[in-house]
Amino acid sequence: MIRGRLGLDVRKLTLEEIGQIENVTRERIRQIEAKLMAIIEKPKMINQLSYLWLILDNVLQSRCGVCCVRELADILIECCSWTTNPTDEALAALISVNAKYKIVWTPPIRIIMPNHLCVNCIEIGPILTESIVNQESGSLFCQEAFAIMAAFCQQRNCVAISEYLNFSKGYLYFIADAIEEILVDEDTLYTQYAWAQKYGGSRLMLYETILRSAGRPMHFTEVHAEVNKDRPNQNQLSERSVYGNLERSPSLILWGPGTFFHKDFITIPEMLISQIENDIISRLYTDNIPYLSITGIFENYKSLLLENNVPSAQALYSCLRFKNNSEVITDDYPYVLSLKSNGIRLPPPLVLEEYILEHGGIVTLDNIREFATKKLCVNEEVFQVNHLPNIPNLLRVDRGQYVHLSKIAIKVEDIDPIMDHLHNIISTSDHVSVAKLYNEKKISCKLLGIKTPRLLFSIIQMFHSDEFDLTIYPKICIAGHLKSNNLRCGVTSG
Repeated sequence: MIRGRLGLDVRKLTLEEIGQIENVTRERIRQIEAKLMAIIEKPKMINQLSYLWLILDNVLQSRCGVCCVRELADILIECCSWTTNPTDEALAALISVNAKYKIVWTPPIRIIMPNHLCVNCIEIGPILTESIVNQESGSLFCQEAFAIMAAFCQQRNCVAISEYLNFSKGYLYFIADAIEEILVDEDTLYTQYAWAQKYGGSRLMLYETILRSAGRPMHFTEVHAEVNKDRPNQNQLSERSVYGNLERSPSLILWGPGTFFHKDFITIPEMLISQIENDIISRLYTDNIPYLSITGIFENYKSLLLENNVPSAQALYSCLRFKNNSEVITDDYPYVLSLKSNGIRLPPPLVLEEYILEHGGIVTLDNIREFATKKLCVNEEVFQVNHLPNIPNLLRVDRGQYVHLSKIAIKVEDIDPIMDHLHNIISTSDHVSVAKLYNEKKISCKLLGIKTPRLLFSIIQMFHSDEFDLTIYPKICIAGHLKSNNLRCGVTSG
């Protein structure tokens, strides 16, 4: 049973497997194992393997206190004239009964002598790391690493150097385990970036390493160029793929338009960000708005933020996400949502429509703009170009004046007489001024509450935009009709 549990034959067997062989329960096997291991681990029993421990001590002493179990097996086969080659797991399991040694079970399995001078050296790791990082390829052959370590130890007159000059492969793995930036394979040590380039490891790790090595914000196109510089054409990554991975990384922070920064280099101005957080929370709940845009908030605090090395609205948003205040939701740049929104964000044009409905009657452009830019904190140009033209059911009454369709209660069939007249006019002239149409149907317009030509134009635009070209006020053209010079049609007089 012990041979099976230690893996001394073929492989390490589970409690369940041994229980089936011995026809007893797995719990009973566990109890027997615990009793037998307690006996085996007693000093008297361990001393019966004193010859093995003597060889093991000599090997580890001469190899910096760490040895891969495969290296050790080859030595033991020669020294002890073993006729069979034990598995790595079996030999490590046998050695594990002696508490003097530490076993690292992740491949390649290693045996460590914890009190060895080299195992406790705090200087060799940084020297080796610097040597690898300084390589243009980001990699260093193991034999070169051995030479660098030997030269360093001789220069420092290390007390162990005369006896322990034979560095082992296991010792390199031991150093790599302790240093996050270093990885090792059969014959080479690598930086994480070089490893990912060679083995196609986690792309996130690759991008994070690039940004960490840069120590500065990088635009995604820079990262794209860096990650592809040594890739064959058929394996080139697209800019879209690179940007998507940069966004997904928890270690890379959006720091500007298309620009990312590694979080290790970011210092958040806590007091200033807390002040801004409080301002945002007050605005959301005092003004009873579902969300606001961080772009406007950034403009309000721009000078202070720049003084504190927060260079953009994106960077400010990232700082807020880092703070992770439970009273707001920050997962939809550039918007900061109130908890009342339940994480659901209506498009800004719909929020502006709700405001216009609550306002009642005619609302001025200044009113809408102020709500959008002062309350919702959206950029004025974005409001003018993207949001205002897309507010549903919004009719323009006159210059700078708007009304919601529901406030004038007009249905599409109500303007049929006016549209019939428009068809008659435009059938002979191809285009007409809405002022002409309004004047000729003024009574019908007045009865429907259409008080201005501009409002009539907006109503036709809302109900019949598929039939007429209403791109530029006050022109009404047949849809698709263009002058021979490819300009929009002119306006008839009258």
